Amino acid sequence: MKKGVVVIILLLMIIPITYSFSVKDFLNDFGLFIKNKQLVISGFTSYGTCSDACLISGAKECSGNGYRTCGDYNLDSCLEWSSVTSCNLNQICSNGNCICNPDWQCTSWTLCNNNQQTRTCSDLNNCGTISGKPLETQSCTSFQASSYGSCSDECAQNSRECSGNGYRICGNYDSDSCLEWGSVSPCIQNQICAGGLCSVVGGDVISNKCADGTNYSQCSTTRPKFCNTGTLINKCSDCGCPNNGQCQPDGSCISSPPRLQSTNLSLINEPPIFYFLPELIISKSQTNLNNLIELDKYSRDPENKKLEFNFEKKQKTFESDLITCFINDNIFGCNEPEREGSLRLIIFASDGIKDSSSQILLRILPIAGGDGLSAENRAPIANAGEDKVVSRGGQFILDASKSYDLDSNLPNLPSNYIWYENGEKIGNGINLKKTFSSGTHTITLQVIDISGLSSTDEVVISVESKDTCKDTNALYVPDDTICNKKWPSNEGKTVVINSRGYSCDLVEVCSENLDLIVEEAIDCCDGTPIIGNEARINSCSFANKYSTSNSKRCQALYLIQSLGGNSIYMKDYFEAEMCCRGVTELCNNQRNLYSARPLPNTGKDLTSLRCNNNPENNPPGEWISDSKLDLNNIALQDVPTHVSLNVLSTGTCVDYSFSLTTLLRKVGYKSDEIYTVEAYNHAYNLVKLPFDNKYTLVDTTGNNDPAIIFGHVPLGYDYCENIKTCYNDNGEALCPSFDNIYGCENAKQSIVKQGKVIGFRTNEIINKIVELVRVELER
Repeated sequence: MKKGVVVIILLLMIIPITYSFSVKDFLNDFGLFIKNKQLVISGFTSYGTCSDACLISGAKECSGNGYRTCGDYNLDSCLEWSSVTSCNLNQICSNGNCICNPDWQCTSWTLCNNNQQTRTCSDLNNCGTISGKPLETQSCTSFQASSYGSCSDECAQNSRECSGNGYRICGNYDSDSCLEWGSVSPCIQNQICAGGLCSVVGGDVISNKCADGTNYSQCSTTRPKFCNTGTLINKCSDCGCPNNGQCQPDGSCISSPPRLQSTNLSLINEPPIFYFLPELIISKSQTNLNNLIELDKYSRDPENKKLEFNFEKKQKTFESDLITCFINDNIFGCNEPEREGSLRLIIFASDGIKDSSSQILLRILPIAGGDGLSAENRAPIANAGEDKVVSRGGQFILDASKSYDLDSNLPNLPSNYIWYENGEKIGNGINLKKTFSSGTHTITLQVIDISGLSSTDEVVISVESKDTCKDTNALYVPDDTICNKKWPSNEGKTVVINSRGYSCDLVEVCSENLDLIVEEAIDCCDGTPIIGNEARINSCSFANKYSTSNSKRCQALYLIQSLGGNSIYMKDYFEAEMCCRGVTELCNNQRNLYSARPLPNTGKDLTSLRCNNNPENNPPGEWISDSKLDLNNIALQDVPTHVSLNVLSTGTCVDYSFSLTTLLRKVGYKSDEIYTVEAYNHAYNLVKLPFDNKYTLVDTTGNNDPAIIFGHVPLGYDYCENIKTCYNDNGEALCPSFDNIYGCENAKQSIVKQGKVIGFRTNEIINKIVELVRVELER
C-alpha cells in the first residue's frame, strides 16, 4: 500500500511540470484532491462506506424560506447538507440565496394626457433593485363622460394595475354604466405584482394570456387578432385573415371578392416531386446494364398518380457520340459508351398534366482492363458486413453496400442482391430491414452480376439481452456505452459546459423515447416509402444520394439533415436560455434579459417555461420536470437529449450537438466515431462516416444549412482552431488531431491544446495506476 501511495505522490510532483495548466487544473482533471488530510481519488476514500448527499462543496439550495449549504459537517469524508439558515422577514430564498423581496407601492394613475398615464412606484423594503417593479407609464384613451347620469370612466376596459401586492381589473362592476376598478386580487406567497400581473420573484409573469385566453406572442383563434403582451391587436401579417380575406397595412382584414369557379384541373393539380438523381460512374466494359436506376425511388406525385418518365421532347432514348441511354417504364440505363467523358442529362417526370425535371451526371472512365480490349468477366465480390449483436425487438438493416465487381457488372437492383437464412430466401436488396427472434442467425448474401456469375458471404446476427442500458426498455443502444439507466440517472462522467451534468443524462443513449426517431432513420435508408412529410422526404433524398447505399452512412446523413436545414426534430434557436442567463451578446432584445423570452418558433406551447434569474442571483438553470414546465429554470442549462428533441423541440448549440451525438450512438456509431465538441464559444460535432478516412465537422445549430460539407468544415466559424474538448455518453474523450479532420489539416494547434492532449493521455495512465492503488487500499 505504501508503494502505491508513493507512486501517486511522485506523479503529482513530476507531471504538473509538463502540464499546460496549473496544479489545481491538473488535480481537477485527474479527479484527485486532498480532503481532511486524505487523498481522495475519483469520489472514493480509503475508509468508510458513506456516499455524497450533494455534489459540490459550498453549493446552496433553498429549503422552505431559507437555504442550506453542501459540505462535510460530520467529518466522515462525504458531503451532506447543512441545517437550514432562515431568511429575514423582508427576504425570500431563490436559488440558494436570501434576496431582498421588494414591496412595491404605487401612487394612483394620473389622468389620461396625450394618450399616456403616469404614476410613481417605490420599494418600501429599499432592496435597491428594479426587479418586479410595476409599470410607471401606460398608454390610454381619453374617455368622454358617459351619457348615463354624471359618471365618467375611471379606466380602460380590461386594463390591469397593481394595488399593494395584488392586482385589479377595469370593468363595469356597478349599475351606472361607467368603468371602474374592481376589487384587489392578492398575489400568492413568493409572488409580487408587476404590470398588473403576479410573478415569481426574479422570474417571469405567470398569467401570460390575453382576455380571450390567447397566450402571449401567439395568434388568437379570432383572426387576425394577436396577443401583444396582454392586448389583442390586429396582425394579419402573422395570423392571416378569415375566409381568405385580404391583409391590410394596418393589420386588419377586408373580405375578398368571390372567386370564379374553373373547370381547368391543372389549376388544382400539384406537379410531381423529382429529387436529385445519383451520379453515375461508368466504365467502358462489355455492357453497362449495371448502371440501372429505378426513377420512381427518386420521385413521387402529391396526388399519388402513376408517373411517366422521359427525356426531352418525351423521348425514351437519348443518343450522342458519347453514349446511348434509355428509359424503360421507370428504369433508366445506358449502353456501352463510345469513349471517355462526362455528360449531364435532363429527365422529366409527368403525371399527365404537369411535369417536373431532375438531372443526372454521367462520368465515363477508361476501358476496363486498361488495354483497350474487353477483359474476361470475373465473379462479383459479396460483402454482407460485420457480425452484429442486436437487442430483442429492434429493427436491423442487412447491408450489402460494400459488395463490388471488378468488371463493373453488378447492377444496383434488388434482384441482384439476395439474402438467405438456412437456405430459405428472406428478401432482396442492397439494404434489407429485418427483425430477428432471439438467438444466433447466420445470414447468407448472394450477389449476381449481369452475366450470371455470383459469390456469397455470411454475416452472423446475435439477438440477445442487452449488456448496456439494462434498466431501460430502449431497443437501440450502443454496446460500448457505460450507461445503464435513463434520465435522471446521475450516471456516467461529470460534464460541465454551460451547466454541470452527467454524461449518461446528457447523451441519452438509454432513452426508449428516442427509439422512434431511430426507426424513422432506418425506414429512410431501407427504401420504406415516406409519404406526406416534405421535410422527411427531402432529408431522406439527401441521405440516400450521398450514402453510397451504405445504411449506416445514410442514417447519419438523414439525422444530420433532420436536425439541420430540414428542421424535423428541432427548430429555431433557444435564445431565451441566453436571455435568462443575462448573456447580452446572444440576447437580441435587451428587454428579454432575465426572462423566459423570446419563445422559440417550434409549434409547441412553451409559455409556462420559467426564468428565475436576476442580475444579483444568476446561476445556471436546472431541468426538473417534463410535464410541469414551470418547475424548470431555463437559464442556459444543458438539458437531457429527450427534452431537446421531444419536449422543447429546440435548443442552443450544445443541445443540438448532444442530440446528434445521442442519435448517432443509438444508430450504431462507436464511441470513437461521434463526439460533441465544446469550443470556446460554440458547440458542434465530429463524426467519422463509413468510407471516410477522416472525421467531418458538423454543425446543426439553429437548423444550420448546410450542416455538413463533405471534405470541408461548415461555413461562418473558425471550427478547427476553437476545438476545446470532446464528449459523448462515456464522458470526456481525446479529440482527433487536426490531421484527421477534413478541412483542419492546415490549422495550427495551440500550445494549450497540445498540453491538453498530453494531459489527457497522462490521465489515462494515472487512472490505471489509481485503480491499482484502489485495489491495494481495499485489501
